[in-house]
Amino acid sequence: MTRRPDRPDVPSSSRRRFLKAGLAAAGAASLAGCGYRPGGGDVRWSVQTGTGVYAPDVVLGGDRLLFAVTRSRRSFDFGSDGWGEFGSLTAYDPATGERRWEQETDPLVAATASGDSLVVGHEDGALSAFDPGGKRRWRAPVDGTPREVAVGPDRVYALARTVASASDGSESDAAGSDASEPTAAPTAALLAVGLERGETLWRRSVDVRGDRTLVASSDGVYACRYRGRSDLSVVARSPAGEVRWRVDRRAGPSGGEGAPVVADDTLYVPTDNELFAFGAADGRERWSATVADLRGSPAVAGGTVYQSGAALAALRADDGRERWTFRPTPDGDRSAWGTTGGLATSVAAAADAVYVATGRRLYALAAGSGEVRWRVAADLASDAPIVVGKSAVVRTESGVLRAHRRT
Repeated sequence: MTRRPDRPDVPSSSRRRFLKAGLAAAGAASLAGCGYRPGGGDVRWSVQTGTGVYAPDVVLGGDRLLFAVTRSRRSFDFGSDGWGEFGSLTAYDPATGERRWEQETDPLVAATASGDSLVVGHEDGALSAFDPGGKRRWRAPVDGTPREVAVGPDRVYALARTVASASDGSESDAAGSDASEPTAAPTAALLAVGLERGETLWRRSVDVRGDRTLVASSDGVYACRYRGRSDLSVVARSPAGEVRWRVDRRAGPSGGEGAPVVADDTLYVPTDNELFAFGAADGRERWSATVADLRGSPAVAGGTVYQSGAALAALRADDGRERWTFRPTPDGDRSAWGTTGGLATSVAAAADAVYVATGRRLYALAAGSGEVRWRVAADLASDAPIVVGKSAVVRTESGVLRAHRRT
C-alpha cells in the first residue's frame, strides 16, 4: 500500500483557525472583564474528530499528547489512484486541541500509547511504532494478527492469533496447564519485540480459547484469559519469556471490556462482578471485592483503587476495604444513569481527583471523600475520561473530543 503524505493546511483553513482563535480570545477577555474566572468543568476546547465510520474507534492518552485511532475506513489513495482500506492515527495537543500530526496506515486491530509514542497492531500481521512526531520508527512482521498489544519499559508484547498446534515446538503455558486439554488447541503466538528497533526477542505459543488480555510492567507481561462464564486464568512471564507464576480462579468474565492494571506491586483484574488483587511478584491473591455491575478497568492512585459499576467504588489498595462509594443522582433524568444503569465508563484517577462519566454527565470527585467537585454535561460520553495535564478529556458518541478544566 502506498501511504499518503499528510495534507498541508490550505490558506482558507488557516484563516478560519486564526479567526476562531481571535473570537475565542475576545470572548475570554470579555468574560474576564465581567469578573468571570474559568473554573473546574469549564470547556477548554472541543474538536470534531469525525462522525459515523470516520469517527475514531479509540482515544488514548500519552504524557503530553492525545491520540485518536481509527482502525479501518475506506479512503482514496492518491498514490495508487484508487480506493482502499486504511487505518488513521491523529495526535492532538491536550492543552489546546490543536492537531499535531495525522497519519494513514494499514488497517489496525490494536493500539496502545507508550509515553508520547504509539505502538499498533496491523490486520495484515505486523507491528509498528510511531514516534511523538508521527514518524514510523519501525514495522515488524509477526506470525498472525496482533489483536492484543502491551508495552513495557524496553519491549513490546503482542498476542498474535495463529492456527498452529501447541505441539509446534514453541513453548506453551506449561505451568499449571490442564493435561486433559487437546494438544491441538487453537493457539496464539505471544511474542516480545524490542521497543527501539522492533527485533523479535522471543516467541511462545499459548492457548487462546476464551478471551485474552495483556498488561505489561517492568517485571514482564501478564496474560489474563477468561473462559466461559466462570474461569479466570492469569499467567505471568518475565521479560525473557519464562513463566513466573500462574493462578486459576472461578470468576465471571470481564464485565465491561475492562483490562487488568498493574500498579506498584499489585495486579488488579476485573471480572463480571468482582475485582481481584494479586501480588505481581508471586501471584498470591491479596484480596477480592464485589462490585455490582462491574464495567471497565480499575484506576489506581494514592493508595486507592477505583472501580466503576452500578456505583463508583473507592477501595483501599492494601486490603480492598471500602473507603467510599459514589452513586450519581438521576435528578429525574433516567439517561443520567448511562444506557444500562450505573456508570457508563471506566474511571480516571489523579492524585487529588477522580473522573467518571454517566450516560450524559462527567463528574469530578474529591479523591479522599468522593464529594462532587463539579459535574457537567457529557453528551453520551463513550470512553473513560483521560487526564492529561490540566485537562480531563472525554469523547462523545458523536465523535467530539472535549477537554474540561480540572480545576
